[in-house]
Amino acid sequence: MTLTEFTDPVDGFAVKFRSAPEHTKVEVSLTPMSFGDATATADVFYERFTGQTVAAFPVPCTKDSARTPDILRGTLESTLENLGSAAATKPVIETQILTTIQSFPAIHATFTYTVSGTKITAKFLAVMHGSTVIDAIAATTSAPDPVIEEEQKTFMESFRLLDGPSTATPKC
Repeated sequence: MTLTEFTDPVDGFAVKFRSAPEHTKVEVSLTPMSFGDATATADVFYERFTGQTVAAFPVPCTKDSARTPDILRGTLESTLENLGSAAATKPVIETQILTTIQSFPAIHATFTYTVSGTKITAKFLAVMHGSTVIDAIAATTSAPDPVIEEEQKTFMESFRLLDGPSTATPKC
């Protein structure tokens, strides 16, 4: 198994995808993160048909670090809402843990949902990197292939932040 190192110096992260990812920009609602009706433009990096995705988007500066867990939980809720619109079943959170990644606040979660009769299990990570939220998702089916399982594990474990917060958003 060989994964390709991908570095995004603008958003400030590196991760190993199966191959070089595609890139798109998507408008995301910040409402689940308690920012009213605000939206942000997310950079989304993904490789088709692998279940590997990383998204990075700026959030309004907040000097209240006590809000950070709510912002991270809101990121998870927003992800589940977006998946829920395409899924046959509402995503169900199996685990959810607040933690840190390289001393930055983070949330890890595992959830399941069904699409076209296939049960999907997804691992989720969101990190507050300065005023940028970066989230990574690795998904597998209910009939996992050991090679794919190992690739998804390596993808999630390889995620790391570059030195310092994103250069794409203002420092708070």
